Amino acid sequence: MKQSFINFIKNNLLNLRFRNEISVFIICFISASLIWFLIKLSKEYYSSIDFPVTYVNLPVNKQLISKTDTVLTLRLKVQGYKLVSLKLFTEKKPIKISLSKIKLKNEQKGIYKTNIAVSQISHQILNHLKYVNEIESISPDTLFFVFEDIVKKKVPIKLKLNISFEKQYQLYEPIELSPDSVIINGPKSSIRDIKYIESEKKEFIQLDDNKSVELSLQLPSKKKGINLSSKKIQVKIHVEKFTEANLELPIISISDENKFKIKTFPEKVKITYMVALKDFKNVHPELFTANVNCENINKGNNKKLKIDITQKPNFINITKIEPEEVEYIILK
Repeated sequence: MKQSFINFIKNNLLNLRFRNEISVFIICFISASLIWFLIKLSKEYYSSIDFPVTYVNLPVNKQLISKTDTVLTLRLKVQGYKLVSLKLFTEKKPIKISLSKIKLKNEQKGIYKTNIAVSQISHQILNHLKYVNEIESISPDTLFFVFEDIVKKKVPIKLKLNISFEKQYQLYEPIELSPDSVIINGPKSSIRDIKYIESEKKEFIQLDDNKSVELSLQLPSKKKGINLSSKKIQVKIHVEKFTEANLELPIISISDENKFKIKTFPEKVKITYMVALKDFKNVHPELFTANVNCENINKGNNKKLKIDITQKPNFINITKIEPEEVEYIILK
């Protein structure tokens, strides 16, 4: 029994010594690996990295219209730990390339071309990249640009509205827009075919009251580089309740007094019109004039003359004239 206990103690001591040796080995291995890794990271390496590019300080009153490179591939000489930081932990903010000093060549009316050797702007790129010792090469080695003159143009606004009204309700006056037109500016080739700017779509169902809304303006699709003087408009819709009414008017003939006079059959005409309730009391027969033009008598042997309402209040809408034409006789 005593011998077994002694053997047990010896085995545990051996296991403890073995575990200690393993622990020391692991610590030494990790330390050596870390030192090796740090030595490697302190050395310089060559590596290729893609960076996005944006162009700033464009020529005044010019629009970039070409599909210019938006990514540069840089072959860099950099220390290992900085390379790891660049590739894994650094956000690739776009490299800003200034075009303030470029010289444009006028290829055709309003179109200008130029190119830049990337070697000429390598200092701009180096200023953007911290901790980079050297740029060995940049691809592409040349950047090409095509610009076009920016022009201005005033165009009306086209509303895209779908409106329906409650029974007896109508527009009281034309829809009011503010502003009713906009100034567009952009490359001449993009805006020359634009005749108007559309609003966003809006639907009003069963209107029975005034409406005032703000609508966004829609840029034409497939048109690039276009700006608007205003991106929104105010729209006012004036709605009133209308009623139908009618009255009779005497027919007046328009003719040269030195030629002849005529008598019409009938001598009066009945008109039917729509009027807002608030204006109903303001309608009087003397505000209307119904005419026939005697100059049309000798044109095509007309047996009837058309009734023309040459004067009426602007707040009514005539819906029917009875009759639309009248017979006549010439008075000697």
